[in-house]
Amino acid sequence: MKLLLVSLIVVGLVISCGENSTTSWEDDKPTNLTATLIEDLKILIEWEDNSSDEIGFVIQRKEERNIFQTIFTTEPDITSYIDSLLSTNTVYYYRVAALFEGDQSDWSNVVDIQTPVDIYAPSNLSAIIPSNSEVQIYWTDNTSNETGFIIERKIEDEDFTLLYTNEPNDTSYNDTSVEPELLYTYRVAALYEEGQTDWSNELEVLTPPIFDGMTFGTDTTFEIMTWNIEHFPLNDEITVGLVAEAIRALEIDLIALQEIESEYYFNNLVESLEGWDGYRANSSYYDINLAYLYKTAVINMENIYEISEYGHYFFPRYPLVMEFSYEGFQIISINNHLKAGGYQVDEDRRREASIRLQEYIEENFHYSNVIVLGDLNDEIQETEEDNVFWNFIEEPDLYQFADMEIAQGSSGYWSYPGWPSHLDHILITNELFYEFEDPDSGVETIRIDTYLDEGLYEYEQNISDHRPVALRLDFNN
Repeated sequence: MKLLLVSLIVVGLVISCGENSTTSWEDDKPTNLTATLIEDLKILIEWEDNSSDEIGFVIQRKEERNIFQTIFTTEPDITSYIDSLLSTNTVYYYRVAALFEGDQSDWSNVVDIQTPVDIYAPSNLSAIIPSNSEVQIYWTDNTSNETGFIIERKIEDEDFTLLYTNEPNDTSYNDTSVEPELLYTYRVAALYEEGQTDWSNELEVLTPPIFDGMTFGTDTTFEIMTWNIEHFPLNDEITVGLVAEAIRALEIDLIALQEIESEYYFNNLVESLEGWDGYRANSSYYDINLAYLYKTAVINMENIYEISEYGHYFFPRYPLVMEFSYEGFQIISINNHLKAGGYQVDEDRRREASIRLQEYIEENFHYSNVIVLGDLNDEIQETEEDNVFWNFIEEPDLYQFADMEIAQGSSGYWSYPGWPSHLDHILITNELFYEFEDPDSGVETIRIDTYLDEGLYEYEQNISDHRPVALRLDFNN
């Protein structure tokens, strides 16, 4: 009897100990798990912490018909997590458990949430203006299941109206129903079965005027022009359109440009000019770079490079050399943008730059047809004491400023009308004197502002504070 009693006691102790050694984590599990879409592809999950000694929380996620997998483990006392490695149009399920040394709590409630369908608005709406009667617009397609695109346009201050409905995956439209000198605004949205996306960015395009009577080049002469297009582009597509139309009207063969800040809009300009190509340097501070545009049918470009050996002190923008041929004549163009400013130190830098340009020409192109041009930021008609280009002027048998008569003439024809002063110049070597003396040759400040309705104000708002200066040479004789 005693033996049986002892046995029962032992069994009872064993059973009792077994029950006490099995711990339940039901009370420690996280509760009230929620999921919120905070951006298109970001989900915030939050929960209540019901434990005091956890070492962290484990977060699991699954898609439909898949199994849960751990995606993150937090530190203790954390009650939220942002999940960003997601796909569009997908249902995600989440659960969370508290972690302890060697164990974990029961799982929280499971929540599910769906990410949006891939129906984002088009973006990066931009334009190329091939003429004053045509606007080509382009956009980025950010959807994968659209049924098409809707394009709306407004003219000046009118309301938006439907312009065209494109097919799926189209990312461009050619609007040939525009007129010169009108402000058009475009916007695009993607269409899908349930409706449409938000609108893209709105794009303003000012179609260029008809520059009636503004011409310079001919079919039998060579033309080169310098043009500082201030912080190009001052007004995005509007600037590009006006510049392109002016170039088409002038019929110039080669253009040396200064202050070309945007490579994107420079490429846009090149694409707007049929039969043209271009090159933009990229070594200048603040992207105030030099560039060239040239007609590929008449200019055989052989080499383009920068003169960098003198450093940035004398040349804040390295001179950009272009070696090319025109109808068999080898020509060297040296594009410049010298130091600005009216202090003595600024003038000294321009004077030293002028001396170094002369040295470079005489060491490398002593018997070549050389044209030095650009925004030289000083006047050429000053006396010897103040003239930073005197090293060229004092050798009239070797060098000549083709625009000297402009500099010595009426201020109405100067290249920098805001001051006013004449700062943009074209220097030729004696190998080109004979061609320059031909009756069909000439030099001119191109007053584009006089062809605009609002004159100089409109020019300075949308194009530049400098006018271009162009040289025409007759090689036929």
